Amino acid sequence: MTKWKDDIDVALGFDPKFNEALQNKILKRATKRTFHWRYALTAVSFVLVALLLFLTGPTQVEQEVTTVTPFERLILEASVDEFYISTQYTEETRFFARDSSRYVQVHEFKSVQDISEMQQFLQVMKLVETSMEHWSAKDVLITMSNGEQLKLKVVRKTDRYLVQDVYTKLVYEVMHTESKAYERSLEKINRSTLSVVSIFLISGVMAGIAIISARLLKMPKIKREQKQDWKSTSIAIALVLVINGYLYYLRVNEYVMQIDVHFILVVLPIIGVQFFLQKEDAPFKKKVLDWLIIALGVVYIWILMNFG
Repeated sequence: MTKWKDDIDVALGFDPKFNEALQNKILKRATKRTFHWRYALTAVSFVLVALLLFLTGPTQVEQEVTTVTPFERLILEASVDEFYISTQYTEETRFFARDSSRYVQVHEFKSVQDISEMQQFLQVMKLVETSMEHWSAKDVLITMSNGEQLKLKVVRKTDRYLVQDVYTKLVYEVMHTESKAYERSLEKINRSTLSVVSIFLISGVMAGIAIISARLLKMPKIKREQKQDWKSTSIAIALVLVINGYLYYLRVNEYVMQIDVHFILVVLPIIGVQFFLQKEDAPFKKKVLDWLIIALGVVYIWILMNFG
């Protein structure tokens, strides 16, 4: 055995192999930050989806209408097929109603009763000579049975409604005693939106599901003396600021955003940040709980955008 050891020592050398230089090299490799493939995949996916939404998303530029049938003749030649009301207050140069309820604050009316009521509202409109105040107007887009679209701006006054035909700029009036049909449409819009109490109730349900899930997964409680993860907190605050800035941009520029596009643009960064923040060595139950909370947040945002 001793002879074999001497022969091995001679072959390998007598100097120790695990020296300080080798130790530093190993530590350097162990502590070296590597760019994980999922970071690149998340970033590239976000850019591609954002580009796709930009290319295929709705445009603010409306098609120019060259021929328009006068209102008085239009209501005699055609009937109401469907109509859409935008609850976003508008100005003279903007029109927010679109022929789809998948746009933010645009409500669709297609039932027989709704069509009949709007038909009555159009028939009692009387031409008047007066100025139109657009700052509090609501936009109404009406699709007629002959394929033409009627665009109206409706302003509520003390005893009447003022209605302007966007194409001809003529102003009509409808007294409140004759506008019950239009008011019933507004009441349906109010009933279809969530109240403040409903929003708080949904928030409580979401929080309750998260707490119950943490109990079922038997997640350990975080100790008070445990250090705060400032990286996660900073990224979360930055994400909230970016989303608020995005929403502020929409309000200031009065942008008509499609709900599905709006939903993806808000949710996609949240999911992307979760990929960046999630630690690979985190317990499996912790990962499940984190993604469950993200899923609850996504569902909550979807509810607010569709019914809020």
